[in-house]
Amino acid sequence: MRPIEASLVAEGVSPGTDVLGAYHLLRPIARGGMASVWLAVDARSGRAVVVKRMLAEVAHDLELRRAFTDEATLGLSLSHPNLIETLEFGDATTALGVERYLVLELLHGRSLMDLMKAAAAQRVAVPIDVAMSIVRDAARGLHHVHQLADADGPLGVVHRDVSPHNVFVCLNGVAKLLDFGIAKAKVQSHRTETGAIKGKLAYLAPEQIRGRAPDARLDIFSLGVVMYELLTGQQLFHGNNDAETLYRILDQEIAPPETVRPEVPPGIGAIVLRALQRDPERRLPSAEALADTIEAVAQQEGIVLDAAVTGEYLASLFPDDERRHAEHLRSAERLYLHLNATDEPALVVPAPAPALAPTPHRLRRTHPLLRAALTVCVLSLAAFAAASAAGLLRHHSDEASTRSTEAATTPVPRPAATPRLPESPAAPRRFGATAHELPDPSALERAPTAPRSSATKPGRHGSKLPTGCAVYYSITKGGPTVVCEPRLGRGSGSRGAHRD
Repeated sequence: MRPIEASLVAEGVSPGTDVLGAYHLLRPIARGGMASVWLAVDARSGRAVVVKRMLAEVAHDLELRRAFTDEATLGLSLSHPNLIETLEFGDATTALGVERYLVLELLHGRSLMDLMKAAAAQRVAVPIDVAMSIVRDAARGLHHVHQLADADGPLGVVHRDVSPHNVFVCLNGVAKLLDFGIAKAKVQSHRTETGAIKGKLAYLAPEQIRGRAPDARLDIFSLGVVMYELLTGQQLFHGNNDAETLYRILDQEIAPPETVRPEVPPGIGAIVLRALQRDPERRLPSAEALADTIEAVAQQEGIVLDAAVTGEYLASLFPDDERRHAEHLRSAERLYLHLNATDEPALVVPAPAPALAPTPHRLRRTHPLLRAALTVCVLSLAAFAAASAAGLLRHHSDEASTRSTEAATTPVPRPAATPRLPESPAAPRRFGATAHELPDPSALERAPTAPRSSATKPGRHGSKLPTGCAVYYSITKGGPTVVCEPRLGRGSGSRGAHRD
């Protein structure tokens, strides 16, 4: 294992201490009530990713663990250009115990909240074409979530937290919907308390406040609030306290956007007011209908919805983001190269260096008498080691001759072959479940851990898991996997993969 480079330490890289499964954590990005978010690198491919790891103080809360599992289950089932991609989910044994983690694609850009704050700080309004392009993208992603179904029919997924914080605008101008941590679905392992308010207060729908059962139209109202604030540059329902905010959502009269910002076309203003109807039956019927209506009215008004224009506007607000993006990729690439820049084979312990042998340049600076004394010590140790080795060989030779004498009368059983890790990753075997199915949260709790004895331990189906390994259990869109990775020679060498 090579020593970590000083330049990597300066960048906050600490491989070997912050590792979850195959992911080496580079630096923290954010922290919430349930998990922290890290920039990380996949040691297998060098890809820069985002890792969400449950906080140690809530890791033993069964309901929060199930909520984390539900978020991963939903994320692995989703694939759309306007949704953040979930890559992997699993448990890893670390110094803190069994840690649960979720791996997401690394997005480069800014949240919509950052964009709106930057525009307000410069006292400029967000261009109408940029605003409509962002809302259109968010609506497309939201519709994909709402339409998610399994063999038994629609799952009835509702995001429940659509806000500027959870809409991300990438450097290429494409907007993506984030964070399904409090999404509601018909099938989930954790229980949601009836009547409990979920989401940011100023973006709640009236039916959420009244405790009614949520459906997809709830998210349309929240996206309507986002659209209103993006177009006008003014907060719609924010009050001086929570009670005032909730009162405004239920009863405040909503002024048409074009009266606040005259350059907003009346057709666009009508879409906003339709999405903000307090009666769900009078709103647009779906997020897809909202996106289609935005495109139709934009075409009538001669407004071009182009992601490239949105990307250029974002770059004008945050000119250093391209450099930050490049730095993230360089950090990931350098760590990946560092982890893989070793020629040591896996599971081979290097011979220890002589503890008493000083280096040549050190000897030249040593007093002649001390140098002679050290030389005598080294030679004495060498002679002692040689005598010990010769005695040990004679002892083994005597034992071998004794055993050969007894071999004629006593059969000797053949020793069992020593299990070895494969030299290359084993060919994956799929679970019997479908690609998007995840096990019950208790299945993750039963994931195998690294044995600490010198023997091997049977796997769940009779397979052997070698010792001296870091064992982690992960689930991707290709199915669940148990991975045993050697502690030595990290970054190169053999790695065994066991699929149930």
